Amino acid sequence: MKNRPNRIETERLILRPLEERDRERFIRMTKDARVNATYMLPELSGRAAEDAFFESMREYCAMEERFILGIALKSGELIGFINDCGISGAEAELGYFIGAEHWGRGYATEALRAAMDALFEMGCTALRAGYFEGNEASRRVMEKCGMRPIRHTETVEYKGKTRFCPYMGKERE
Repeated sequence: MKNRPNRIETERLILRPLEERDRERFIRMTKDARVNATYMLPELSGRAAEDAFFESMREYCAMEERFILGIALKSGELIGFINDCGISGAEAELGYFIGAEHWGRGYATEALRAAMDALFEMGCTALRAGYFEGNEASRRVMEKCGMRPIRHTETVEYKGKTRFCPYMGKERE
């Protein structure tokens, strides 16, 4: 598989590695209860843990064989994050979040579509993404990007709750 591009531009967004200037916004988004309700994030207790998590995500962004990028407006403001949850051969699983103050504007769809196009161009033949049951907004984002339900589900323990996760997928045309 080819390495991912370092920067992906869409009409309104830039998918790019995290930068130092993103630290405070990234940490604020990952601590937001609304984001935590839809995207699996670790419990971060204290500034040292928050900084360490941000630094680890920056390190992952630097790995060209991984698909891990910040989602920014063209103005440079970080508004979200998209990542592979694993790449196995020519198949990849994606996860993503948009900061809650930017929900409902189509940014998740635009970012996911761009990421999927890039991953197919890199050589992936199949992509999938899961969502917490009841998160209809995420399911609709996946549908708008051409994903359809697949026969894969998971049950995960997250923040003290058992969560059922249906999956959607799309194969390269």
